[in-house]
Amino acid sequence: VYGDIDVNLTSVNPTMINRSINNSTSIQGYVNDPIANQRVKNATVELVLLYKGTNNKIGFPFDTLFANTDNSGNFNEFVNVNPWVPRGKYEIRVDFNGSWNGLPFAFGIMNDSSNRIGFNVTEEATYNLLFYINDIEANNYESPTVTRYSTLKLKAVLLNETGGPVQGEIIEFYDYSRSIFIGSNTTNVNGITTFDYYIDSSAAGPNLLYSKFGKSLNFSYFILDAQISINLNIWPLNREVSKGPTDRIFYIQGYLNDTDNSKPIKYGEISIHMFDQSIEVYNWILESGSFQSNEFGEIYAEFSVDSLTVTKNYTLQVWFNGTFYYPTPIPYTFNLVAINNFSSSAIADYQLKVFDPAEVIIIFKIEGNHRSLSYNNGNPPATYNLGNLANFEVSINQSGSYAPSGSIVRLRDIYTNDLLGNYTYNGTESGYHQFLINTGAPALHAGLHYIVVEYETLAVTYPYNSTYIVINEIVSVSGISNDYVILRDNDIFTISGTVSNIGKDLRGLQVEIILLDSSLSDVSFYLNLLGPKTKIINEDGSYSFSSAILQICPQGEYNLLINFTGRIAHTDGPLSIILTNPYMISSNSSLITLNITAGTIIIQDGFHTTPQRPEDGLWEDDTFFIYGNLTWDNTTVMANMKVNVTVQTLNSELIVFNEVLTDSWGGFNASFVIDSAWSAVNFFDDIKIIVYFDPVSNNLEYVEKNELEFT
Repeated sequence: VYGDIDVNLTSVNPTMINRSINNSTSIQGYVNDPIANQRVKNATVELVLLYKGTNNKIGFPFDTLFANTDNSGNFNEFVNVNPWVPRGKYEIRVDFNGSWNGLPFAFGIMNDSSNRIGFNVTEEATYNLLFYINDIEANNYESPTVTRYSTLKLKAVLLNETGGPVQGEIIEFYDYSRSIFIGSNTTNVNGITTFDYYIDSSAAGPNLLYSKFGKSLNFSYFILDAQISINLNIWPLNREVSKGPTDRIFYIQGYLNDTDNSKPIKYGEISIHMFDQSIEVYNWILESGSFQSNEFGEIYAEFSVDSLTVTKNYTLQVWFNGTFYYPTPIPYTFNLVAINNFSSSAIADYQLKVFDPAEVIIIFKIEGNHRSLSYNNGNPPATYNLGNLANFEVSINQSGSYAPSGSIVRLRDIYTNDLLGNYTYNGTESGYHQFLINTGAPALHAGLHYIVVEYETLAVTYPYNSTYIVINEIVSVSGISNDYVILRDNDIFTISGTVSNIGKDLRGLQVEIILLDSSLSDVSFYLNLLGPKTKIINEDGSYSFSSAILQICPQGEYNLLINFTGRIAHTDGPLSIILTNPYMISSNSSLITLNITAGTIIIQDGFHTTPQRPEDGLWEDDTFFIYGNLTWDNTTVMANMKVNVTVQTLNSELIVFNEVLTDSWGGFNASFVIDSAWSAVNFFDDIKIIVYFDPVSNNLEYVEKNELEFT
C-alpha cells in the first residue's frame, strides 16, 4: 500500500564522542504511518551523518549504515564512528527510501527524512614529548653518569602532531625511583622547558626520571657514581650442610646499599663464589631465591651443595660488579662494570662446613692429647727413645653410631708401610680402642714417622686421622764428592749422600754443609754455594750441595762435613711439622778431604830480535828476547819463581830452552843467540814459543801448573 510515511529520530546518545576514549553512540527512533496512525515494522532506514547546517553527507560515517525497525516500528542501533571521520560538528539524520528488510519494494515512491540531532566528534590532540638529562637523549639509558651533589639539567621539548613547537604548556618532572615530584615549568616559544634537579638523596646506580604532559610520558635514566656495599646478615646461615639428601640448605640474606646514605640498591645482580683455600669450586646449587636484589634492595637466596663436593670447610664470597636488571616501566639491563664504585665483595663471617652423613669420624689421641694438624717449636710431636711405649687412642663413630662389630681399625707407618697394630671390634667398645706400641720391637727407625689410622668396614678401607711422631736416635749421614782437587774460583764440585738409620732412608731432616781447615776450624765462609747452606733431605733420604771455592781461600788441605742439625720440616697433605730449634740428636758424616789449589797466570808481554830485521826474519848471531809476567790467580805477583821458556819448530821439535827466575815484580826475560840450532827456521812464523810453570820445581804445594803459547 503506497502512502505517506514518517521517520522520527528520538535520541542520539551520546551526542559527543571523544574517540581517544570511546568511539560509539546509540541512534534511536521509529517509522510511523501517519494515515493509519500506526508504526511500520521491518522498515529499512539509512543512518546519515551531515556536516552541521548543511546537506553534505559524510561517506560511510559508521560501521553500520542501515537498520530495520522491529515489530513495534522502533529502531535502536549502536554504531562506531569510522576513523576517517575528522574531528568536527555534525548532525545525524535517518532516511527511509521505500525498502523493507533491505528490499526496495517502493524505492523512489515512498521517501522520508527524519529530524536532525546535533553530534560532535572530538579527540585529544597528539603531542610528541621529548626528554633530555644533561642534554642526553632519553633513549641513552647508561648516560649521563654523575656524582653525588651534582645538579642535573632536565629538559623537555613539546611538539604538536605536525612537529611544531607548543608554547605555554606546563611540563612536570618526576623522580620515579624515589616516587617524588621534582617540579614543573612552562614551555617557551620553541616548546622547550628546563628544570635543575640537585642530586643529594638519590641512591647509587641507575635512577629513573620522567617528564609528563597530560597523558604523554617520557622516561630516562641517569647513573649516580657512588660506592655500593654488600651488607649481609651473619652468614652463611646454616654453617654446616650435608652433601646427602637432607640438611642440605644454606642461605644468605641481606641488602645492597648505597655506602654513603644506606639507601637500598634495587635490582642489582650478585654472584656467589665458593673457595677451597685459593681455588674456586663450583659445587653449589641455587635452590630458591634470586641473584638480584628486589625493589627494597634485599638479597635472599638458598643454596645447596652437590653430592660430588669434597667434605671440608669452604670460604664463601658474594660479589657485586655493577650489573642491574631493571623491570617495567622501562626494562633495561645495565652492565656498568667499568665504574669502580660499583665493584664490591663480602666474605662470609664463617666457613661453610660440608659433611657426609655417611662419613666416619675418628678421634685420635697420642699420649692423651688430641692429634694436631700442625707441629712447631711450641707444639712438638710425641717423641720417643727406642724401646719406649707409644700410647695411641682411637674413638670411631660411623653415621652417628659407634664402630660396628666386625669393623677393623689399624695403625700404619706410611713411610715404611709397616703395620704397627690392628684391632677388630666386637661391638661392645663404644668405638674406643687403645694401641700400646713398643718402639723397639720391632725397632722403629730414627727420625720422623707419619702414622695413619685406617678404618675398614664392609671390606672398604679408609685412611683417616694421622699424626707425626719422632724417634730420637742417632742417624747415619753419608757423603761423597765428585771431585777432590778443587781449583779455587774455577771448579764446581758436588757433595751428595743420604741420611739413614737401620737401613731405612729418612725424610724431613735438615742437613748443612761445613768447610773445615786443617786445624778443623769452620771456614765455611770460603764456600761459594749454588744454593742454601742448609737443606731438607729429599723423600728418599738423599741430599746434594754444589759449590765453588772463593778466590780468597788460601790453597791447602781442607775437609768437608755434612751435619744433621736436629731440625725437622715436612708436610703430608694437611699435616705439617716445622721444628726450627734443634730437636733431635745431631750427627755428622765422616770428613771428606779436599785439596784446594791456587791457579797461576802467565802473561805474554812480547818477543823480538836485536837488531830487529825486516819481515820478522831470524838471522844468525842476532839475539832473540822473550819476556812476560807470572802472577797468582788473584793477580798478585809471583817473585823468584822458575819459569821454563822454550822455542820449538812448528812440529814441536825443540830448538832451545832456558829456565829463568821471575823478578820482584813477577816479570821474566829469556834471551837466546841465534846459532846453528836455528838452521831449520828463518822467520817468526816458523817457530812457536812455549812458556811453562811447574809448581813442583818451585817447591809449591796445592798450586796448579800452567803453560802458555806466545803468539
